[in-house]
Amino acid sequence: MPTTKDFKELFKNIKETYLGESVPLKYQKLYGKIYDKKEIKSVAIAIAKSRGIKIEK
Repeated sequence: MPTTKDFKELFKNIKETYLGESVPLKYQKLYGKIYDKKEIKSVAIAIAKSRGIKIEK
């Protein structure tokens, strides 16, 4: 899946910001208590969709 430049930049920023951080209570059912490498991509996709950023080229 080739991704857009905007999504790659968003993913990089989210990875730097959220990796290893505590998950808010309302999202703990989806992601557990701490964000890890496996979950960062799904978090980035959810944020991109909420902001209207295209994911695929």
